[in-house]
Amino acid sequence: MDPSDILYQNICLSMESEQEYFFSIFPLNFKQFSSPSNEQINYLVICQNIQNISKGTTGLCCWQASFALADFLFLSFSTNLLPYLSNAKYILELGAGCGLVGILLANQFYLNKNKEIKLILSDSDNFVLELLNKNIKLNFGNEIIEDNLIIESKYLDWNNFIPNDLPPADVIVASDIIYDPELFPSLINLLKCLLSNNQSFFNCPIAIIACTIRNPETLNLFLELIASKGIKILQSWELRGEYLNELIFPSKQQKEEELIPKLNSFFNLKDFSKTNFEPLFSPNLPLNYGYSLTNNLEKIVIFEFCLK
Repeated sequence: MDPSDILYQNICLSMESEQEYFFSIFPLNFKQFSSPSNEQINYLVICQNIQNISKGTTGLCCWQASFALADFLFLSFSTNLLPYLSNAKYILELGAGCGLVGILLANQFYLNKNKEIKLILSDSDNFVLELLNKNIKLNFGNEIIEDNLIIESKYLDWNNFIPNDLPPADVIVASDIIYDPELFPSLINLLKCLLSNNQSFFNCPIAIIACTIRNPETLNLFLELIASKGIKILQSWELRGEYLNELIFPSKQQKEEELIPKLNSFFNLKDFSKTNFEPLFSPNLPLNYGYSLTNNLEKIVIFEFCLK
């Protein structure tokens, strides 16, 4: 049976047993993971809900555009695709959800020990913020990692905010927030306020937004409205394919406080077939075979915006 079929089968079983949450593990230096070396594995841990819509919100799980944007930003650190990104001092994520994108950015900046950076992961749902804080703690412990790197969550309501209280972000990131035309006026108003913030370290703040194209008319409407407010597209990239590598573990098998020590111990093994740390796919597979490439058949576009 194909690993993706095994994954789908086990997710269905998990849903039937009212399994709400699971852990996604993203090995970032996957070459070393699949061919063990002496290099320590760098990975992210994201707890998310098994259902796309839960507790009245879509923010408790990772959506396709977040995988694509996280992968895109991860590659930009090694390819210098976005040269300004490494110079940013303040990054704000809108509609952060589980926090995959923001946590990946924090992970990459953390590797650069001499870089001062503050990351704010924002959302407007209390259940989402609770899960977001859990994921920040899973990956970094307390909210302040070191003196040079701060990552924290923030409540931000697009419909009810004070412009002068907005963070002076150099870079704004977001994924899968362009889907509901009723939200466009408040979202575009917020973006314009953020992009016109003269307290930013950059002369012109930049927004990087990933969008899954489900309805081209909805996207076209957003682009027309945003252009009418003086916001222009600097660049755009069309993506379709495979993104981050993802390992999935049902939370009922792992106590949260034991997960990270167990992962650290596991990733230090040189022979993965001897581990008893069983992935969701199959207890008979070595973990380095029990992974899933995040596939996406829908087209995703990443836009780079700034004020005209």
